[in-house]
Amino acid sequence: MSKRKHRRKKQLSDEEKEHRRQLAEKRKERQKLEKKRMIAEFSAVTLTGIIFLAIMILSAIFNPKLLVIFLIAVAVIFILLLDQSGIRSFLFRWYPDKFVFAEELKEHDTKRSVPMQLASTISWYMFMLMLFSHSSIFSVIWLICVGVGLYYMLTDERYSLEKGAKYECSLLYLLLTPIYVLIMVMYNVRITKPFIVFTAVFTVIFSLIYAVCIHNGNKIYTRLIYGIIVSIACASSGFLLINKSLDFSEPHQYRLTVEDKDYSSGRSSTYYIYTQDWKNPDKLLDIKVNRDKYYELEIGDSVIIEAYNGTFNAEHYEYIKKAPVQ
Repeated sequence: MSKRKHRRKKQLSDEEKEHRRQLAEKRKERQKLEKKRMIAEFSAVTLTGIIFLAIMILSAIFNPKLLVIFLIAVAVIFILLLDQSGIRSFLFRWYPDKFVFAEELKEHDTKRSVPMQLASTISWYMFMLMLFSHSSIFSVIWLICVGVGLYYMLTDERYSLEKGAKYECSLLYLLLTPIYVLIMVMYNVRITKPFIVFTAVFTVIFSLIYAVCIHNGNKIYTRLIYGIIVSIACASSGFLLINKSLDFSEPHQYRLTVEDKDYSSGRSSTYYIYTQDWKNPDKLLDIKVNRDKYYELEIGDSVIIEAYNGTFNAEHYEYIKKAPVQ
């Protein structure tokens, strides 16, 4: 039998022992920090869920506005935490380094484009404000932010739908906010030929320029389809938003009779009343109303409708009130 040869263990110097001890301590600190992070994340999610559930129950019992306020607060914080323009890192610059979430909150990417990321953050806030106010200032700022996004989409490879693009997620606001705005302003408006022509021309021009910009990139067809969808969403929502928000024409009032009622159910129900179309008396016009007004009105009731010419001559209208009985 052959005898095994045992190598003599190398004697470690005091410096090497100290170095290994420090590495072990750092490893333990990282493990403790990771454990704290996991506990904090779990606690944050659990606490948020409990608060959300409690507010939903309390708002259902006492005041539904509490839930709206809570959702707004959550949205504001969530948008801030997703910000990549430097606002987040500036606000949390004094946040303790050893506390959980420090790296994420103080993250500062110097390679980003500040105008593009800032436009993304501001556009979401402007969209939220437009939900509660029809101020033209919010609409103009939102349109400027979308314009900045489209510019960077054409000129900066980091913001195109390219495989491995680092800032691809920041382009979501060019797709999501225009779609939301389009849904928000497309009701109670007459779709006219100028709207269709503008959307088509803008989409063709933008897509051609975008195609030239990306001709050497990967996933060219996927990116081009994405560019077409983005341009359609931005053009159509921008047209209707300007048509409504920047319309300073005097309203025309009509006293009409409710001929029919209907609603579409889903995640969010939409309620309509049908009245005679003042421009086409032989046809009925659907007018979106809120839930309370829908159940307040009966077929045969008289209502007051206000109609505006629209900035681009695309007439938009809205329900004002139930007309007094004559």
